[in-house]
Amino acid sequence: MDRTLQILTHCIDDLNGTSDPAYHHIVKDCLSFIEANYTEDINITKAALEIHVNADYMARILKKEYGLPFIQILTNTHLEKACSLLCNMDLSISEVSGRTGFRDFRYFGQVFKNRYKMAPREYRKTVKKKNTH
Repeated sequence: MDRTLQILTHCIDDLNGTSDPAYHHIVKDCLSFIEANYTEDINITKAALEIHVNADYMARILKKEYGLPFIQILTNTHLEKACSLLCNMDLSISEVSGRTGFRDFRYFGQVFKNRYKMAPREYRKTVKKKNTH
């Protein structure tokens, strides 16, 4: 939902001419980098090096244009991918954790529960119930 709001905000800014188009490629490139590398051990410094911008500058642009810091965007990506993989009942939760870039299974459970107010196992049960009805 936050991401949709951000996209709509960017569209409105574009229409109003209030957004700087020079920033768009930085945000787009950063999001592409995260999408391609979220399973790896990445951080804003690695992303900035790949995009050829200063990490502090990129942090400011992301916060201004996207509304979230790099780590939150990365975490959101991890969790979105985890939700998708949790729908596959053939994968263990530990496998889902590893495939989404979390190195520590327990940490994955904590982050997931903090965001969705339920453990990954509970989420999976909810998905399973929805699919059987």
